[in-house]
Amino acid sequence: VRVTGAGARLANSDVLPARLDAGLLRHALAVVDLSEQLLAETPGADWVTERELRRDRMRAARADPEERQRRTPDGLLLLPGGKRVAVELDLTPKRTRKLEQLADAYALDATVDSVWWFLPSTSSAGRMQEVVVERGLEYLIEPRVRRTEAE
Repeated sequence: VRVTGAGARLANSDVLPARLDAGLLRHALAVVDLSEQLLAETPGADWVTERELRRDRMRAARADPEERQRRTPDGLLLLPGGKRVAVELDLTPKRTRKLEQLADAYALDATVDSVWWFLPSTSSAGRMQEVVVERGLEYLIEPRVRRTEAE
């Protein structure tokens, strides 16, 4: 789930070791499970982690400070045809206003072609779908239900 110094060196990765945050562990593990599922369902696809995306955005921000303002998804699924799918995983429901803010951020992000938004319940997915329709973002954001193993 997290890169150690030794693991980063062994993998020849320039992603720095992560601090262990017990509060985020459940989400991190769920994102790993989801990424493995999506990769298994999509032969030839690649996965870019949130940490890799943040690293790349910070580098890009040196030339363009606006890069820091862009939304960083939980992961990015790179489909074989070149399509870039931002993947969001919510384990708990968010307030409608927060969903609106996040949807608006993706509406301005030309670096993603689609957003697959995994939500914890049918009612959460329904609220997200309402936000998507109100904003005319059906072409971009696809709410999906994903329940965790514990549920």
